[in-house]
Amino acid sequence: DPVPLWRFLPLLFIPVFLLAMYVLTFTLTRSRMAGVVSVVIFPLIYGGGPGGTELRETVYSTRVAEIVALLAIAALVRFAERGGKRRLALFWAVALSAMLVHVWIALYFALAFGAYSLGSLVTAPTRERWERFGLAFAPAMQRLRRAQGFE
Repeated sequence: DPVPLWRFLPLLFIPVFLLAMYVLTFTLTRSRMAGVVSVVIFPLIYGGGPGGTELRETVYSTRVAEIVALLAIAALVRFAERGGKRRLALFWAVALSAMLVHVWIALYFALAFGAYSLGSLVTAPTRERWERFGLAFAPAMQRLRRAQGFE
């Protein structure tokens, strides 16, 4: 019977969700305390409280994709700040994994990556950062151009 397993799985996924939130917050702020605060506050605002329906639904594919998406955003931030081929490969591996979990996350990525890229380039427009964002998004832009019939 899958019902007991379905009720048990959120107990495994919620800590992973909180860990992903910690990783993203720590990557953005470089503060362990901010990461801990985000882990404490996240369940209260994400699901409307500890008993909120959103946290109980962490086993759904959209929620699992959100977990992986938080890690992909953290990987993008690390690559944008420090560069490196391995960080770029990590970003693409995690981002593609999230989209393989649920295709809807591509819209989430477009919004999140676009907002981060724009904000990052407006606040600190260095040549290295422009090049890193170009490397990060070039494969996606080529794919989009082919899909639209421009090649």
